[in-house]
Amino acid sequence: MFKIIIIEDDKEIREELKILLQNSGYEVEAISEFENLENKIIELTKTELKTLHYLFKNKDKIILRADIIDFLWDNGVYADDNSLSVIITRLREKLKEIGIENLIETKRGQGYKI
Repeated sequence: MFKIIIIEDDKEIREELKILLQNSGYEVEAISEFENLENKIIELTKTELKTLHYLFKNKDKIILRADIIDFLWDNGVYADDNSLSVIITRLREKLKEIGIENLIETKRGQGYKI
């Protein structure tokens, strides 16, 4: 069991993510940091946070890689396919540090799913 502390400047994202996480069965206090009962904290970058938010927002759906890339870099900044792979890998590693494994599923040739 762990609790999630949300630290996000954007109130709309913070509130929406809080509701999504609570509906998914997580204890939420206030997400750029996750904290478990042993008080181990991991920090998430803004891009990692946005990725996790988008995945939770579309929980139980397969989200195409292209859709995630469009969501993350909607301002016209070019990001290649490898950029998303790096973000997902780092996010998985950070979640594993606090005991959350297999949260993000890879759907080969399609995308990702929570």
